[in-house]
Amino acid sequence: MANVYFGREDAPIEAATWKLLDDAMVRAAKSQIAGRRVLPIEGPYGFGLK
Repeated sequence: MANVYFGREDAPIEAATWKLLDDAMVRAAKSQIAGRRVLPIEGPYGFGLK
């Protein structure tokens, strides 16, 4: 995704800090979605599913 949407240029944070934050977010996301590799899970469907 383009960095234009993040507004990083306006934040008083260095590029190295953004890299650390990005890596931490990727690790956190991967730890939460690891079950999908093992279990046959469908979805997410949202509130409209009946």
